[in-house]
Amino acid sequence: MDRPARYAEIEQLKNELLGSLSHEMRTPLATIKAYASTLRSNPDALAGERDEYLATIERQADRLARFVDDLLLLGRVDAQHLLARRVNVTVDYLLDAAQERLGGAATARIERHATHVQLDGDPELLADALMHLVDNALKFSAPQTHVRIEARAEGKRVAVAVHDRGIGILPEHLPYIFERFYRVERNLAAPASGSGLGLAIAREIVQAHGGTLQVESVPQQGSTFTMAFPMREGA
Repeated sequence: MDRPARYAEIEQLKNELLGSLSHEMRTPLATIKAYASTLRSNPDALAGERDEYLATIERQADRLARFVDDLLLLGRVDAQHLLARRVNVTVDYLLDAAQERLGGAATARIERHATHVQLDGDPELLADALMHLVDNALKFSAPQTHVRIEARAEGKRVAVAVHDRGIGILPEHLPYIFERFYRVERNLAAPASGSGLGLAIAREIVQAHGGTLQVESVPQQGSTFTMAFPMREGA
């Protein structure tokens, strides 16, 4: 590729990145501004209404904070400073941490199977990876369905699988779902929303631990994302 064409490609990628960033930040900011303005113009609002408005503002602020955290984590990936420590940790511990970040409502929809299995890695990062996979599964599944987390030792490796019974992923999307800012719901017109960073972050974390992240999916039946890691030393 000649230099002008390469510059044009870089410029296009930059514009797409800025567009994605702007879109992801504009929505929660607009919601926060709207509800704050409503509170300001209705100082005598009932306590229930006021609490509802404040809860909405808090949720959108949390959404922005998670997005910023994701961007900072990607910055560490690009700088190759991702994996700082390795300890032995159980999948139960990682799932507890992931559920805490997702909120209490997620707990009732999660099924655990053999999650006492241990692996070797950075607990905070591994919990982030698992959180993003579970969050993705919950978003694309009906509210009454469950997401199953299953861990198992396979020879010299540990596999952690996240199963859902959601809308699945069409085959043409599968090669791209781990790319940054790629969002399947844009094409499916699904009600779920996200930054398009979660699966990319999960893959980077898994690869930093010497593992792999794979997906199997059947449209309208569900998806399974499987992280596989080298067995912890001494296991």
